[in-house]
Amino acid sequence: MARAPIHETAVTLAGRAVPVRFYRNHRARQIILRVDSQDDGYEGIVLTLPRRTAFTEGLDLAREKAAWVLGRLDGMTPRVPFRDGALVPLGGVEHRIRHLPAERRGVWLDGLDILVAGCGSSQAAIMGATLPRARIVAIDAAEAARMRARIEGQAFPEPQGAAAAAP
Repeated sequence: MARAPIHETAVTLAGRAVPVRFYRNHRARQIILRVDSQDDGYEGIVLTLPRRTAFTEGLDLAREKAAWVLGRLDGMTPRVPFRDGALVPLGGVEHRIRHLPAERRGVWLDGLDILVAGCGSSQAAIMGATLPRARIVAIDAAEAARMRARIEGQAFPEPQGAAAAAP
């Protein structure tokens, strides 16, 4: 289980607000500055402070290293929602996710397509484990269930407001 940050704030670096999470480590002998992207969607600075070190000291370090921090943030691969048709950068090359709800094979590459079999929210976990560099963040399980119902010829309720949005 991940530990919770002791404090969260933001710091302005070159006119850009950057989120900051503080952690305390009693074994640390100096401030540790990382640029991090975590599973909960957080992308920002992570500062680990030694015992009795003030938050302001950590923020001062972040400001001092602003060019490095902004360079790292700008260099991060953007997160991509896991859905049929989404483009995912993998190894520097764009690959398209293709959902195959009737298949039962798991996840595999076919040229520039990432084929994902099955139905439900487990696909994101399977793909994340198979291709961790793809940075998958979420799957629309309802859309996957709708696709499965269409294949099997069953009725599935459309999302609220879909009828009003249709021409």
